[in-house]
Amino acid sequence: MAIPKFQDFLYPFLLQLKDKDLSFKEMREILINHFSLTEEDCSLKTKGGSAFQVDDRIGWVRQWLRRALFIELPQKGVYHITQDRKSTRLNSSHVR
Repeated sequence: MAIPKFQDFLYPFLLQLKDKDLSFKEMREILINHFSLTEEDCSLKTKGGSAFQVDDRIGWVRQWLRRALFIELPQKGVYHITQDRKSTRLNSSHVR
């Protein structure tokens, strides 16, 4: 299986933050399980070869959601959903 596109990570990423803050490592494991990615999938590198594709996707999602004010980073490597978004009933149309 190929790594899902950046857009496919948005809603699952945000949904995981609804109840608690998560670290990068915790989020990575949750998303790997969510998409049923294998070790082989997780070892795929980006075209430049400097990063793993799954980590790259998570990084882009983090930046996109942060700039869109859906999440904030209270400390390095920890994700927190903003209060405005926490009170909103989330569905996939919010992040597409």
